[in-house]
Amino acid sequence: MNVYRDTVKIRHHQCGEDCKLKLRGIFDLFQDAAAEHADILGCGMRDLLVHNTLWVLSRQKVVIDRIPEVGEQLKLETYPRGTDKLLALREYRIYDEKNQCIIHGTAAWLVLDADTLRPLRLSGKILDV
Repeated sequence: MNVYRDTVKIRHHQCGEDCKLKLRGIFDLFQDAAAEHADILGCGMRDLLVHNTLWVLSRQKVVIDRIPEVGEQLKLETYPRGTDKLLALREYRIYDEKNQCIIHGTAAWLVLDADTLRPLRLSGKILDV
């Protein structure tokens, strides 16, 4: 399995007035990790633009067991989970400093034609994302 791993520190701007990571911050962490991994796999934004295509997030599910706070050092991992018709599926996991999985989720991505914005069939390297 091709797993992308990163370590992130929760910054103040990602948190609300309660010093806890905002929901938007969780989704930003997921999207940044997916983008980094896609670049490594050769099917990132620049790679798709060469073929006049682009990634679009179709839907996302997240389960939060504990919301991290500002200053926490987290481990993030993501990996492709295959496809479902036109969707490329991707899993996410966020672990705290005790190596407990505190957030996990699944995203479904589409590849669109950049001109028509119509979904395209997945093929080649895109299937690895």
